[in-house]
Amino acid sequence: MRKIIFGFIGFFAVCFTNLALGQGFTVQSDTVWITNPSGSYFDKITNTTSSNIVLKWNVIASNFPPDWLYQIGSNVGLGVCDNHGCYANIIGDTSIWNGYTSNGSTFITNDYAPGVLSDFHIVLSPTSTSSSGTYYLAINIQEDVAPSSARKMVFIVTKTTAVPTVSNPSNEVSLYPNPAYNEVNLVYDANADVKTIALYNIIGKVIAVYKVTTGNSANLNLENVPSGMYFAKLINAQGEIVNTRKFTKQ
Repeated sequence: MRKIIFGFIGFFAVCFTNLALGQGFTVQSDTVWITNPSGSYFDKITNTTSSNIVLKWNVIASNFPPDWLYQIGSNVGLGVCDNHGCYANIIGDTSIWNGYTSNGSTFITNDYAPGVLSDFHIVLSPTSTSSSGTYYLAINIQEDVAPSSARKMVFIVTKTTAVPTVSNPSNEVSLYPNPAYNEVNLVYDANADVKTIALYNIIGKVIAVYKVTTGNSANLNLENVPSGMYFAKLINAQGEIVNTRKFTKQ
């Protein structure tokens, strides 16, 4: 079994590479986890220099399905906002990103003033028919005149409200050890077609997402997971939860 940490679609190996920290700005978090979204979700920026700086950014990867990208009236399914404005991706409009290419257009911000926690966020307004599942949006952001300052922001979004649970009782799952320490193993029916395992805490927040690469088993690394009680939700290729197992991390 291959150990996977945030192996979602394979691109995280690039997104979480230890890049040089921004020389003139910081972001609140490299990764923002969002569950059942509706509204604005911030990853604010602080200019750490003594003068104004201008940043530029672009979307470098996204796996949101088309039904998250429509703009229906004033309802923007998915958009990105900096201190200059907000940009929504509409089907057929590739000026930002279209969900199928690896690089979107580059956008230039207004000045970010020194020492101020300033705006950068995404807007999520999925409709009742927007696909359920776990999706990501990766953004490269850097100082306009300093490419070496580049940072990655990753927004990981899980929509579970409308996620059906497969009622087939034959999907038996073994989880061990429980309590777990640095890792936990799951063995399940290969016919369940498990593609993703999402780890939730007791208040329903997504803590980690693991990409499954074998037919009937997974090994989840828990070294960066705080102690507590968790639920491992096994999700198939259709975004359905095929089973859930509770365990404790010591």
